[in-house]
Amino acid sequence: MLREFGTLCLAPVVLLGYMTNFEIRNRVSTPTSMSGTVLQVQSCERGLGVDVKVSSVGIYGADLQYGVQWVPEESYTVTLTPRLGISYVDHPVHELPQRAQFGLGGALTLGYKHARIGLEWWHASNGRALGLNVSDKPNIGVDMVAIMGGWSF
Repeated sequence: MLREFGTLCLAPVVLLGYMTNFEIRNRVSTPTSMSGTVLQVQSCERGLGVDVKVSSVGIYGADLQYGVQWVPEESYTVTLTPRLGISYVDHPVHELPQRAQFGLGGALTLGYKHARIGLEWWHASNGRALGLNVSDKPNIGVDMVAIMGGWSF
């Protein structure tokens, strides 16, 4: 059931899965492993919303998101969700010289009735390319991909 509070959609989605990092280009010779389980809770999958992510490897995120949903048949959905927010690591990570940094990403989610499966890309970095960093260390960043499954309420 879709509920709205102002313009924020409230119809929670809970996803659990596995995430791992990958290198877009050879930024470091031995990248820090960011592989582990990830739990994500979204306020809604359509329209303006928020999401929160926690992982077993000590990286956390909170984002604003905007879900665009296509309903090809009554029981099926396809959702594309771009995200922008902040992330935090609870331990030193070479690629993330600041504990708190920016997060950027997106997800593609397929639904059947209330069940969901999804693929997500998540990039965390200090935003140096945008002039937003507060560190004099390089902006290496981490790119992660997650495969998740869950439920829409």
